Amino acid sequence: RDLFALQRQTMAQVTSAIATADDREGLRDAAAEIHKLARSLLAQGIGAEQLTQLISALNDKLSQRILDLESTRHDLADIDFCWVALGSEGRHEQTFSTDQDNAIIFVAEEGRTKPVRASSASASRRRTTCSSAPDST
Repeated sequence: RDLFALQRQTMAQVTSAIATADDREGLRDAAAEIHKLARSLLAQGIGAEQLTQLISALNDKLSQRILDLESTRHDLADIDFCWVALGSEGRHEQTFSTDQDNAIIFVAEEGRTKPVRASSASASRRRTTCSSAPDST
């Protein structure tokens, strides 16, 4: 089998795991798959820059999935917000285990700030929990 074809297939599997995760366990499993893929690519000799960009891109997808789920869970579809990835994630330099430096900027009508803050805190906790998923390799 072609190594690049195998990598594309594995990438597709990880991306699919992220897209279909619908609970904490699914999100943690998807995060573990990101770690597993990264370790595999490292063992195959992928360059550091390409690896950190890949990890960052997949973690971006994971963050988006978490935000989508939390937005639905807290009924915030009508709230305009921006999730800002800072630090190594924002620079696309994430490694296997990094801290999470994120911020959220939102606009909410008076009286809606409390649920938005609750949702962003919940999303942040989920993101941190998922990024520290145990590696199954």
